[in-house]
Amino acid sequence: MKRTNSSDNRSLLGQIIKIEQIPPQICIPNRVNPPHVYQRVLPQMNEFGNVIVGQSELAPNPPVNQLTSTNLSLVSATRLGQAPLLNTIPNAGNPPFMPKREPAQVIGLGTGNVGYSQRAPNLPVNQLTSTNIGLISPTINTIDQPRLTQQMFPVAIAAISSNDLETAMKIVGVKSIEELAYSIDVTGTTLLAYAAEYGRAKPIRILLNKVLDPQQLMQKRNNKNCTPLILAAIFGHAKAITTILQGVSNPQQLAEQWDGAGITALINAAINGHVGVITSIFSGVSNPQQLAEQQDNGGSTALMYAAYNGYVEVIASIFSGVSNPQQLAEKQDKSGQTALFSAIHSYVSTLVITKILESVDDAEKLIFQIDNKGLNSFTYALRQGNVEAALLLFDKANDKASLLLKTNSPNQLAAIKMMKPEIQDIFLKKYNEPNH
Repeated sequence: MKRTNSSDNRSLLGQIIKIEQIPPQICIPNRVNPPHVYQRVLPQMNEFGNVIVGQSELAPNPPVNQLTSTNLSLVSATRLGQAPLLNTIPNAGNPPFMPKREPAQVIGLGTGNVGYSQRAPNLPVNQLTSTNIGLISPTINTIDQPRLTQQMFPVAIAAISSNDLETAMKIVGVKSIEELAYSIDVTGTTLLAYAAEYGRAKPIRILLNKVLDPQQLMQKRNNKNCTPLILAAIFGHAKAITTILQGVSNPQQLAEQWDGAGITALINAAINGHVGVITSIFSGVSNPQQLAEQQDNGGSTALMYAAYNGYVEVIASIFSGVSNPQQLAEKQDKSGQTALFSAIHSYVSTLVITKILESVDDAEKLIFQIDNKGLNSFTYALRQGNVEAALLLFDKANDKASLLLKTNSPNQLAAIKMMKPEIQDIFLKKYNEPNH
């Protein structure tokens, strides 16, 4: 081909360019011979199933024996089994595209930041056969290939909400409902996970009614190890939670699943203060007590997080949904501390402490329960310098002599000796009051 100057370049739209054959010895990219990249236009789909043109991205050259068309009208969506436009293996040099919407990061109870966990592989997917539209048995590796884009999600969900699964399959570029349900983007997000994150209950119900194994589909995790149920809980979508739990065969098992930090849907709801989600979860499972006692990697329960964050209504919702509030309140983390300790530690309103003590049958036992260092809630409050909490616990305790003057615990005695003189005067005055 004759070389031309830049001023003589012509538009090549509609022309077919034959790529010159490259000698085999230099076809393998390496550091000396890095792969050449060119601008390729990423296809997008509108709500009518037509192809539209989006932003261009860098992608590796196609095989040298293929013909490349620059005619934009010939661009089509990637089909199952074909190579995606971007590298499918995210790494430090090619990080996966992440959606803009992220959950709030929460400071954990001695375990660091709580939120999304590290990437984990999706749960195994057996060979699937759809009897709805065609007979397809895609392999595990084929199903797990990213094919969805952020632009496809809303239009595909809209089509599913209208019960137009044919259009949804055309948008995504698949031939069966099973492929549609298990299709993912580069973050491992399925259409169901997207619908759960945004609280779209109707498409969730429609897809769960169409697939062969709703339980298996709802257990599929994204790259951050979150199930659709966990995503719905994080963002506070109670109706989506109800729809998910009603659409699977074992709601209890699904609700007990956690992310890489051991955070369940219930714990996420407690962390974010979603009372309605907690009610929906308890209503949809067979054993709320067992679910409420489930602990994360640091040993914290949903009640401990609610107490730590000062959510009185969440605490009330959790206690009202379980069969044994006393047992739940006495649950200890890896430091031997209960939800009462969590409330003291974070200096939340004394209303939180009051709500916990009023929700159990034996508040005295809970006050005197000690942690791994031998401190009960009262002496722990003194150690923390939380005078308001200490005064409240002192008032609530019946055996004030044992609470303040117990001599067989060096840690308790040391805590009292550590009190500032003015604080000692407060407690001595209260202890000497006639009604005490």
